[in-house]
Amino acid sequence: MHRGKRILVALLTAALLVPGAAAAPGERPALSDLQGHWAQEEIEQAVAAGWVEGYPDGTFRPEQPITRAEFTKMLQDAIHLPPDSETVAWLKSISQPQALLTDMEDHWLAQGGWLDAALVTGMVVTEDYNYHHFRPEKQIARYEIALMTTRALGMVEAGNQHLDSLGYTDDEEILPWMKGYVRTAVAEGVLQGYPDGSFRPHATSTRAEAVVMLQRMLDNMEEGVTDDIKVQVHCENWGAAETVTLQDPLTQVVDGVLYLSARDLLEGWDEAAVFQTCSVTWDPIIQRLDGQFGAWTQFQAGVQGCAYDVLPWREDLTQAAYHLVRPARMLYGEIMVPVSGAPVTGTGAAVFNWPAAWDREKGTMVLNLKTPWNLTP
Repeated sequence: MHRGKRILVALLTAALLVPGAAAAPGERPALSDLQGHWAQEEIEQAVAAGWVEGYPDGTFRPEQPITRAEFTKMLQDAIHLPPDSETVAWLKSISQPQALLTDMEDHWLAQGGWLDAALVTGMVVTEDYNYHHFRPEKQIARYEIALMTTRALGMVEAGNQHLDSLGYTDDEEILPWMKGYVRTAVAEGVLQGYPDGSFRPHATSTRAEAVVMLQRMLDNMEEGVTDDIKVQVHCENWGAAETVTLQDPLTQVVDGVLYLSARDLLEGWDEAAVFQTCSVTWDPIIQRLDGQFGAWTQFQAGVQGCAYDVLPWREDLTQAAYHLVRPARMLYGEIMVPVSGAPVTGTGAAVFNWPAAWDREKGTMVLNLKTPWNLTP
């Protein structure tokens, strides 16, 4: 089964088992302490989806504080990136390494592979923690949840914007480097401020609050996921045209724009461009995916939006020949690039749709790979 299909199936089959909270398969107890709780609906939805569990005694303990380690595991499982996932393995094979966290060697999060998964996907960034001490049993703060959920949505570029003020009464408690992440998480509906006008960045969260925030993040992330659209990649190989139909690509439609997994797109390119080989690197800190096809074509998606360039002697792609019309998104750890939408006029480099053709009758999007001898958008 293709990974795109497996991800969707995982919505029903993945399970979160926090130490001390696991129940044997088929023996899930009823959750006796949720009736009438303000987060009952969201918690039951998460349990049904399989990414969170109750305790063996039949309770969920919704008001119990959640630690950094527990939230990290819960997040990775919610977005279908456990240590043994295909996406995590692929990212490990192409990733630039992060510095090590120095206090995690004997912790269950590291021993179970969950920490490596969080580091390679960019959900955890070592440099965010003083002296590289993760302090896994520390109760997680709201600002940390803003950091991690913003990264899970693939919005690092917005998170890295340095802002003077967010307008909260306790604005001075939000460090400058955190403010972009807090603003993004609030704008995307994951977190909210308090009625008194404060944000309380260092306040801790309960299990119930964590589930609700992750459910909101998933609702945002999974908008428009579809398997009804076929995608083909077409390449003119010096007069020998090659068209590749992607097998079960990961796609979604948001605000009328089709988004496609960059990994699916790069694999399609690699197959269609028969005279070029593809090499890919991943930077988990800034969440940027870079692809190089032979000597002529470069691709970049992530923190700087999304672009490709058929004249790759530039130092980077900030002035690429083609900038796509929307920023990239992230879905289950996959960078999602916009491949259709109304073209707009940009400054500096031109801003275009992906050179594409939509066959409405066949429900197929055909993506055309540009070469140095075919530069007309």
